[in-house]
Amino acid sequence: MHPPQDLYINESYHIPVQLLEMRAVRSSGPGGQHVNKVSTKVELHYHIHDAFHLPYDIVSRIVSYSSIKFDVDGNILITSQKYRSQKDNAEDTLLKLKAIILRAIIPPKIRRTTKPTFAGREERIANKKKRGMIKQQRQLGKAIPHEE
Repeated sequence: MHPPQDLYINESYHIPVQLLEMRAVRSSGPGGQHVNKVSTKVELHYHIHDAFHLPYDIVSRIVSYSSIKFDVDGNILITSQKYRSQKDNAEDTLLKLKAIILRAIIPPKIRRTTKPTFAGREERIANKKKRGMIKQQRQLGKAIPHEE
């Protein structure tokens, strides 16, 4: 079972229908006799390693996400059993895949290391000296002078 058409992510990217495979399976959970007769849960298998239409950096970010499940062939597995109809669940899996790819398109911000300010360094050194004096006076058994 394939989706009826290509999945368009945005104006730059789309996924060909040949890389998407959908399967209808039986849903889990309660439902009485009806749940044993109807296959409304949809599994979407996306062949990510054949994704020649997406740049390598986007594919590598998608693969690195910890929330994504993979099937035994290494394809992305997305499931939906949210709705009672197979059609709605199929649309839901496509929306989930689109959201994953849209998240991967945005490159992560590069963290630039910053230096502490001059006042911050001075304050840190003053606190260290104060703490050192307290410890030194403890060893000698002297009273701590109050500075205010």
